Amino acid sequence: MTNELIGLIDDAQPVIQVEIQGAGPQGKPGSVWTPKVDEEGWITWEEDDGQTQPEPANIKGPRGEAADVIALSTFTHEQGQPAKVWNISHNLGFYPSVAVVTYGGNQIIGGVDYIDKNELTVLFAVKVSGYAYLS
Repeated sequence: MTNELIGLIDDAQPVIQVEIQGAGPQGKPGSVWTPKVDEEGWITWEEDDGQTQPEPANIKGPRGEAADVIALSTFTHEQGQPAKVWNISHNLGFYPSVAVVTYGGNQIIGGVDYIDKNELTVLFAVKVSGYAYLS
């Protein structure tokens, strides 16, 4: 019996025919439900078609724990003397992103080596001067 059923499935060639006859009649417009939430967290609904409204529900959950506040820290390093290697002590306490801009206003890319969370070096192919913006 099982083998016969598998044979029927394997031999089946489904045929799907679709005939497009145009658009059907326009349906009636649906209702518009507008939610409103008050300061205590109660949600109610206003509906424009006179239907029965659902019971109000309170959607306010318990207060969460306070988050740790981390101050946004930045550091600007000025490299007045052109150099291939910029040694930067920033004391930010993390590994910052580094953007370098020459005195001429051009942003350039250098290799950044992090010594630790408070020091890094920026390496260039040629001697350059300008600013390193760390954040």
